[in-house]
Parts: sequence; C-alpha cells; structure tokens
Amino acid sequence: MPQDPISKYRQGINAALPPGFDQPAWRNKHFTFATENVPKWAEAVKAKYASEKTRIACVGYCFGAPFVCTMLAGDLVSAGAFAHPSLLKEEHFRNLKSKFTSPPLCDEEASLACAWHGFACIKPWES
Repeated sequence: MPQDPISKYRQGINAALPPGFDQPAWRNKHFTFATENVPKWAEAVKAKYASEKTRIACVGYCFGAPFVCTMLAGDLVSAGAFAHPSLLKEEHFRNLKSKFTSPPLCDEEASLACAWHGFACIKPWES
C-alpha cells in the first residue's frame, strides 16, 4: 500500500481534516490492509529471525492494538505494547497469554498506554 498517512490531508500538525474527508473510509482501507498483511508479515519475521534463543516483541498504535493482542494470544511474540488503542474488545484481553502491566516489569508482560480522556482507558475513580 502506498504511503497514505492521515497527516497528508491536513494543512498543519494541529489542523482539522478538510471538509468532506471521509475518515471512516480512510481508516477502513488501512485496517483492511493491515488485517490482511500483518499476519503474513509477522510470520515472515518469525521465519527469518526466530530461533530458540530469539524472543520477538511487537508494538501497536491506535488500530494496531488488536494486532498486538492477537499476537500476544498466540506463540509468535513474548512481549507487546500499544498506545492510544482503538478497536479493542474484551476478548482481546481474555485471550492474552501474557499479563498486562504499566509500565512492564519484565520482558514477558505487555504494556498498555492510553490517554486519560480517551474511551479506552478505565478510570478507577469512575468504576
């Protein structure tokens, strides 16, 4: 897929997207591409670099978070982290083989970072 960052549609780093920009369509295009290609890419990395002495970690941002969780639920990676997560569902956390901490305490844990004002963060004072 050609480079298509959302920033190319803005006039500046803090500028709003232009009127009429279809952000859901942009996101769906990229999420579909990632859904089809991240597993292939991860398996290629494993085939090329994995050994009994190698440990692989993964990192995701925004809609990359579900891919991190999927890899942490399998045997491909031993550590993972994500920030500003979106599209996560409860089953993503239920299926993890690693435990979550923030910050991670060792290399077999996963780290979660999200904004206090984001919808993905559980605020202890609101529960």
